[in-house]
Amino acid sequence: MHRTPPNNISLSASESDLTNLSKANETSNITLRPSVKRLRTSEESVSSQENTFSSFKKEIMESMAAMFAEQNEKFSAIEKSIAEIKSQNTTIHQTNCEIERSLEFVSHQIDDVKDKISHLEVERKKMSSEIISINNKIENLECINKKTSVEIRNVPNSKKRESKSTLFDMIQHLQTGISLEDEYCGQIRDVYRTNYKSQSNVSTVVIEFMTTLAKEKFISKTKLFSNSKGDQTNSKLMGLDGASTPIYISEHLSPRTRKLFYLAREFAKQNEYKYCWTSGGKVFLRKSEGSQHLLVKDDNDLKSLKNPVQP
Repeated sequence: MHRTPPNNISLSASESDLTNLSKANETSNITLRPSVKRLRTSEESVSSQENTFSSFKKEIMESMAAMFAEQNEKFSAIEKSIAEIKSQNTTIHQTNCEIERSLEFVSHQIDDVKDKISHLEVERKKMSSEIISINNKIENLECINKKTSVEIRNVPNSKKRESKSTLFDMIQHLQTGISLEDEYCGQIRDVYRTNYKSQSNVSTVVIEFMTTLAKEKFISKTKLFSNSKGDQTNSKLMGLDGASTPIYISEHLSPRTRKLFYLAREFAKQNEYKYCWTSGGKVFLRKSEGSQHLLVKDDNDLKSLKNPVQP
């Protein structure tokens, strides 16, 4: 009968690989430590990394410091420029204020000048109106003074000294030649020469009659003589020696009316007006026989006749 051995009894056994078993037992009974060389290498690596980081950090700090320094310089320059611009703006503002004050002053002066000019313009118009009024009065006085006078143009000058009686005799011959009635022949107040020039051979003789009627009769007889004889009145009718010279008899006009009469005659030639004459110191025009006569007061009337206003 076989008996089972108890469990607590240790049994010996043999190991086939005694070498490996021995090494395993040695290993299990020995504490392992890292080698010194490997630790040193690790410490050197950490130190190198720290040095690299410190160097990088230093470079970064230096770069940032340089950048900040550069930025500060730029900001300082910008602040300086802004300060200069502000100073310039202040100066410009002050200058603009001075210019505005100057312009305001000049503007006031211009307004004053405009007021003065307006006042002077009013005064000028007033004076012009007064001058026109005075000239019209002078013209009326001259017309009144000359309303009884007749002028004979282109009368030959005498080579001898001429007296009043000589001039009266010349007019007497002329009155006889045109067959003026005796009742008007003696109505002469004065006779004299005008426009006398030593270098000229002719001048104008002015006859002042006592009445306007005597003057009108003298002029009408002169026209009648020229129309009936078909010849121009000449110096022979005045009893003058020498060659026969045409003479021209008309009313004695004021300088203003004489100029207007000349303009009216030129206007009549250019615009086919058949008649242009003076009567009582006034100038008249007539387009044709039987048409209405037109009183010409000044050159504006001639302009109106040339360019009539369309209705």
